[in-house]
Order: sequence, then structure tokens, then C-alpha cells
Amino acid sequence: MKLFKKYFKKFIYIIFIPLISNSALALTGKEVSQTIVNHLSIKGYISNPAIKANRQFKECDHKLEVTEMFQDYKTVYVSCKKPLNWKIAIRTNAQPILTTKIKDMETAIIKENQIGILHLNTSLKKGEVIQEFNLSKINDNRPKGSGYFVDVKQLIGRKLKQNLSSGQIVRSRHLEQNWMIEKDQIVLIIANINGVEVEGKGKALENGHFNELIQVSNSSSGKIVEGRIINQKNIFVKF
Repeated sequence: MKLFKKYFKKFIYIIFIPLISNSALALTGKEVSQTIVNHLSIKGYISNPAIKANRQFKECDHKLEVTEMFQDYKTVYVSCKKPLNWKIAIRTNAQPILTTKIKDMETAIIKENQIGILHLNTSLKKGEVIQEFNLSKINDNRPKGSGYFVDVKQLIGRKLKQNLSSGQIVRSRHLEQNWMIEKDQIVLIIANINGVEVEGKGKALENGHFNELIQVSNSSSGKIVEGRIINQKNIFVKF
């Protein structure tokens, strides 16, 4: 019986210990990928190897070697000499670190130079008045030429002197020099006095566009006040 136990233990050792050892030496895709990333970073490249993390590779109890297949490191060979001599090609998607940084800087500069340019979101004909719902802002690089608008308030109430298509940038040359309120025009003054609104007739003393401050004369009192244009007829005055 003692002799049986002795040989049984040897049998277990001979059969199972090598299996455990070989299993421990097996490589995963994650390990191989990290080896590639570390190697290429020393060479001045960033990479994202095309390997699934759970992929199984042959066992290796020797240092993995990484060598370029081409000079740009887009594909590399990964090899191991012991216990089995194997070699495999892997795509790395490598890019020079400096080039990547330059691209990131260029992207940042482009974004920094982008501003919200006002475009028409619908086609308008000559003589039509631009309303707020006709306009959309699109982040874009500063367009060539001048006369574009970034503030909606500068365009509301302005009249077109030519047809414009949807998506077109609205420029000052597209607009008639019309005023939302014209000098000597009879207007309605809406005054806010301690939270109470009071209305009265008045006369505009100067031209103005939407949201601009202009001087108006109160028809009843003759008093001159400054009010903000809110539409083609009304001036808002806050005391």
C-alpha cells in the first residue's frame, strides 16, 4: 500500500505539474498588446494593436521580441524563442507621437477659430424681412470676406435686397439699409414704472434697428427719453 501511494504521487506530479506550468506560461492578447505598446512608445510611436484582450497565444517563458515589419511600425512581428519558437504579425495602428501632437494642436486651433456664423435655415426672397426663426448658427471657421453676422439681434427685422437660399451665410451686402424704426415715425412708448406698464404715443427722433437704443419724444409731455426698439412700432422705456 505504501509503495502504491509513493508511485501514485509521482504519477500525479509527472502528469499535472507540467500542465499547470504550461498554462501559467500561456500569453493573453492583453499581455502581447501591452508589450507592443511599451516597445513602440520607446521608439516614439503611440499604438493601438489590433488584438482582442482575451485572445490566447502560445506559451512563452522568454522575453517577447517586437520587430518592425515595415519602417512605419504599422505592422510588427512578435516572437518568442522558448519553449516554442513562434512568430506572428500584428497590425499596430501606430502613429508618431510628434505627428499626433501636431494633429491635436491643429484640431484645437481649428476649434478655437470656429465661431457661430448666422445662416438662413430657409430660403427667402428679395424684400422679405428676416425673423429670428429664419436663422441658425453653425460653428465654422471664419469665412472669407467680411460682413457676416454672429448676433441674431443684428439681423432681426432687416430686409433682403436679393434672394438667398437656405444654408447661405447672411452678409451685410445682402441687406437693404432699412430701419426697423425710422426718424420721425410715430411709435408706441411702453414705459415700465415701478413694475407697472404705461403706454403712450411718441415720435422717434432717430433711426434704429431691433434692440437698439434710440431717443423718442413723448407726444403728451414733450419729454425726450431713451428707449429700446422691440418691434416695428414699439419702444420700451424703463425708468
